[in-house]
Amino acid sequence: MREILFITLIFLAFGCSEWESGTDFKNALYDLNIEFSEEDSTLFLFTSVNECTPCKEELYYWNNKENNDFDLVLIVTERYKSNYESFIKNNDISIKSYLDQDNLFRKRELIPLVPYKVLMDEGQILKLGELGYNRLPETSL
Repeated sequence: MREILFITLIFLAFGCSEWESGTDFKNALYDLNIEFSEEDSTLFLFTSVNECTPCKEELYYWNNKENNDFDLVLIVTERYKSNYESFIKNNDISIKSYLDQDNLFRKRELIPLVPYKVLMDEGQILKLGELGYNRLPETSL
C-alpha cells in the first residue's frame, strides 16, 4: 500500500489524472467477464496486437517482473480471437489476459487510447497514461 501511495503522489506531481470512481470501469470489466479483486490493487494494461516497440518493452517488463505489489491484468483489443491467441503465444505472455473484441473501454470512453494503463485500488481508478511512456525512474509505471 505504501508503494501505491508513493506512485500516486509522483504521478499527481507529473500531471496524471486524479483518482476517480471506478464504477463504469468495473461495469466494463464485468461485461467482459474479467476477473479482478476490489480488495487488491490491480494494474490493467491495455494493448492491441500491433503495438510500438516502447509499448512491447513495457509489456515484457511487466510479464517478466517478479513479486509485483499488485495484480496484473492484460486486456488486448483485437477483433479476431486467433490474432489474440497468436499474440499471447508469440510473445510468451504469462500475465492474466483477456480479449476485448469490441474495444469496449474506448467505446465507453473509459480510456483515451490504446495502449494505456490504469491502476485500480480500493474501487478507485487512476489513469496512468500511455503504455510504454510516462515511466518513472526504476519503475515502468
